[in-house]
Amino acid sequence: MSKKKLHVKLITVTFKESSGMGLIEYGVRLLKALKQFDKDLVVSTRTIVAEKLFTSVNKKLLRDYDEYPTTNNKRKKSQRPDILHYLEPATMAIDSSLLIKPKNTRVVATIHDLDSIRRVKKVGFFRYTKNKNPMIGLTNAFLNSIITFVSQTGIKRAMRNSDHIVCVSEKTREEVIRYLKVSPSKCSVVYPIIAPEFKRMKKNKDKNKIVIGHISSYLYNKNAETLIKAFQNTKNPKLELRLYGGKLPFNIGNDSRIKYFGHVPNKELPRVFNSFDVFVFPSYWEGFGMPIMEAKRCKVPVITYAKGQLPDAVKSNTIQFKNERHLTEILEKRGWEKADVNKAYLDTKKTEPRYVAKKMDEVYRKLLK
Repeated sequence: MSKKKLHVKLITVTFKESSGMGLIEYGVRLLKALKQFDKDLVVSTRTIVAEKLFTSVNKKLLRDYDEYPTTNNKRKKSQRPDILHYLEPATMAIDSSLLIKPKNTRVVATIHDLDSIRRVKKVGFFRYTKNKNPMIGLTNAFLNSIITFVSQTGIKRAMRNSDHIVCVSEKTREEVIRYLKVSPSKCSVVYPIIAPEFKRMKKNKDKNKIVIGHISSYLYNKNAETLIKAFQNTKNPKLELRLYGGKLPFNIGNDSRIKYFGHVPNKELPRVFNSFDVFVFPSYWEGFGMPIMEAKRCKVPVITYAKGQLPDAVKSNTIQFKNERHLTEILEKRGWEKADVNKAYLDTKKTEPRYVAKKMDEVYRKLLK
């Protein structure tokens, strides 16, 4: 017996792939999963008017690639949605439709982290540079203040206007309850999706190389400089550090064993993960930590920072380093070989698309009872 049809509208900045940002990829994957695995949902989407600005900034300042298409943002008439689901709080800060929300429509907001509230002095896309932005002539400090303001405003609106909060981890849920004084009954945990393309692949190994991999946006919290310095202190000529992701905001020195490749299209990411002997993700903190779970799905050993504030399910079954010197030692002695990649793989079961679609359906239906 099928359930009652629900109309859900997902709202975010863009649903186009290859932004290189976990916040955007979260929505892309959720949209695909709901359409594929939940036939009792009618899912539509909407992007906010700031999409073109976002894609322009993202392309010119953070990503090394040539083309990033935008979503067709023409609004179509459709049945009144039962659920408006904002996939990240900043969207709520610049969306006027909340003021004319249809009666009986419920609002859900996903919160990934509270960085803009708890760690405001340390976050921001342009923290590493103090020059004026060449694209629009504003200082990076001013751009940071704008981004922080929009994020903070979005979180406040999420608290005020949402009927339910979806948190991407138990860690984020605990912070929302503790710092924003939200009732526990108003918060659920539903993990982000790790796409099924992330899986173990046959490797054509070069016996003369031991590949250490890192993929990130290189924002402050990623702590990539610690990895680079620790690697530079290693002596083994077979070691090679491969860096992928956003533009590098700092100098990586002249060690010929360090290779920077820049942005990777989504379809290439599983292959890249499988090219690593070990994946190092030394973040100070993460709302979730999708790259770690992607590596676990590929059964690649993972190294994380022991003091890093990561969700338990993400950090578990990883090799943890205490400081830069300890990380150098792990890399030199191949300490990652102690990791149980099969146990680590089991940590990712709740990120599978079918499971996440089911959990999200439960959140929507509970609101409409």
